[in-house]
Amino acid sequence: MSNNEHEVGLSDGEKNDTKESGMGIFHEGCLEEYSEAPVELRLIMDILRRAGSVTAVGNGIYKIKEGTYLIFER
Repeated sequence: MSNNEHEVGLSDGEKNDTKESGMGIFHEGCLEEYSEAPVELRLIMDILRRAGSVTAVGNGIYKIKEGTYLIFER
């Protein structure tokens, strides 16, 4: 796993200090954003946070709800 990829399965409160090119990091349904993320991406991340049901399922793949996934390509 490279430094740009997210480690899925961190416990609540545990931080992953690798930065994902401004993509933010999900930990078991929780999204953390970095200040250098583009404005457009921060808006998307805010919408996902408000949805409250986002889960990391793989490297750059996030499940929003059953059958709906968000995929970030690097």
